[in-house]
Amino acid sequence: MFNLVQSLVDRVLPASSFRRNSAILILGTVFSQALAIAAMPVITRLYTKSEIGLLGVIMGILAIVGPIATLQYSQAIMLADNDVEASETLQLSLLIALITTVLLLLGVALCRTPLAAFAGAPQIASWLWTIPILAFLTGMTQALQVWLSRQKTFSPLAGGRASQTLVTVSVQGVWGYMRPGVPWGLLLGYLWGLASMVGVLLYGARGSVSPVVRSIREIRWTRLLALAKRWRKFPLFSTPGSLAAGFTNDGFVLVISAVSNPAGAGAFYLMHRTLCLPISLVSQSIGPAIYQRLNAARQHGHDEAAIIAQIFTGLFVVGMLPFGIVAFMGPWLYGIVFGLAWTEAGIYARWGCVAYLMKFCVIPLTQGFYVYEKQEFGCAWQCVGCALAITSGVAAAYFGTVEHAVIAFAASNTIMCGIALTMVLRWAGISPGSIPGTLVAAAVALPSQFLKR
Repeated sequence: MFNLVQSLVDRVLPASSFRRNSAILILGTVFSQALAIAAMPVITRLYTKSEIGLLGVIMGILAIVGPIATLQYSQAIMLADNDVEASETLQLSLLIALITTVLLLLGVALCRTPLAAFAGAPQIASWLWTIPILAFLTGMTQALQVWLSRQKTFSPLAGGRASQTLVTVSVQGVWGYMRPGVPWGLLLGYLWGLASMVGVLLYGARGSVSPVVRSIREIRWTRLLALAKRWRKFPLFSTPGSLAAGFTNDGFVLVISAVSNPAGAGAFYLMHRTLCLPISLVSQSIGPAIYQRLNAARQHGHDEAAIIAQIFTGLFVVGMLPFGIVAFMGPWLYGIVFGLAWTEAGIYARWGCVAYLMKFCVIPLTQGFYVYEKQEFGCAWQCVGCALAITSGVAAAYFGTVEHAVIAFAASNTIMCGIALTMVLRWAGISPGSIPGTLVAAAVALPSQFLKR
């Protein structure tokens, strides 16, 4: 798969460039997302809303604990001064992932029953044993993705995402068909899919990672401690921020489950999954390339603001079509595609489309938090967004309905995306008063940029 993707892109874009790196990632991500979209109507007919809601609760918990897998030290791999330092930072990330897994295992052993009850889904108590395994695989994925991006080896990233989706939907579909009424297949499909992605990333990085793995037996602890101190902003600020982001995004399904039931959580989870597909497509396909491009632009004194504005306006134009369709035809569309039982998810999607459009445009640009080393702001931004989403969502659900909670959730996300865009442009040298003009200029230049390509 690596060679096929690489040869196809080499023929079209032979020169090393941002567009070439993006094309490699987009090919694999488009395949995986297209497969996920094609499988969703089948999955929603094999499993009930309550069963999918239980998976959503597990994914919500993983979204919260996943960011602590490496304490975000994996993000520092890209910023290392040289390859030796980068390999040592990779060692540090993997060791922390292992320690985190052991701690999570102890936590699950002690707290799985009350945690499941608090989430409004006591049925998942036995499922929680998979959380430490999923967290370790997530930590390995985080570290290997940044390592491969630093090496500018993007084909394994594309192949890994495609492999993950293929294995996930295959296991979920076969299990749902063979054993109806037993929802374990949903979780096992995700587990095996993530494991397959780690395997593909390891295979793609085998040449550069093997010396790192072998040298773990000869770890220089003083050196690792020095690196941990140097990159301390990542665990101190990026980790709490990522925890808050995980709860604000995927973890919000826990709020829905707690204030309603697993069926309501299932409807929200389907809405969230479908509207996040284009967001994942963009952030996973060009996110690492944006990180690398902004970092290079900053180091060489290029116009970072123009790059940021161009990416935002381009994504906004692209996103208007799919999110606009959902805004006008959400309930009808979801009922036709996923089954009449899922019309409720379409109602939620109608309210959430504006917020998800903003996330589609802004989330890839939050790579600027790392490029400009603004982890403190990133932490505060994520925590404020989390508090705003939770308080407004819980209050709306308490005084109204789940639909009101979704509206509050969408409004808080829209506000926080606007703040993030403003700050990234400020760090790139654009004053707040000049931001509208910068974005308009970038939008006007889009046709000419497109024709040049």
